[in-house]
Order: sequence, then structure tokens, then C-alpha cells
Amino acid sequence: MEVGIKAAKAGLSRLIKAAIDGENIVITDRGKPLVRLVPEAPKPKDPRRGYGSLKNVLNLPPGWDSPEADKELLDTFEDLD
Repeated sequence: MEVGIKAAKAGLSRLIKAAIDGENIVITDRGKPLVRLVPEAPKPKDPRRGYGSLKNVLNLPPGWDSPEADKELLDTFEDLD
């Protein structure tokens, strides 16, 4: 994203957040690039998110996704009506 120097001054905190989130920020003066805004370090990833984050936390019994288990679950909810 290219931003004029006056707009950058007015919205610096928004531009800093965008740069931290990985956006490419270039501050310009009359359309001429002056500086690039980059974060000091990459944004750390949340260690609780991602593939396999519930490994050894959530244990499902064998057959939990079988058609019989689906029917049993649906029957349970139908009984609640």
C-alpha cells in the first residue's frame, strides 16, 4: 500500500498495525517513494492454533464418525423436540 506522507502522519498507528500484520507499506511524497514501513520482527503465531493443536487433548473413540453414531446422535436430538 502506498500512502502519502500527510496521510501517514494522520494514520500512523493504523499503518503500523498493517505493517505488523504483513502488509507492505510505502510512504510517498508527491507520488515518489520515500520509505518502507516494516516490522522489527515477524508477528508471532499463536501456538494454540493450527493443525494438530488438539493432539493428545481431544481423544475420540473408534467409530465416532460412523453412520451408526450419526444416527444415534440425530435420534437423541429428535427426542428433544
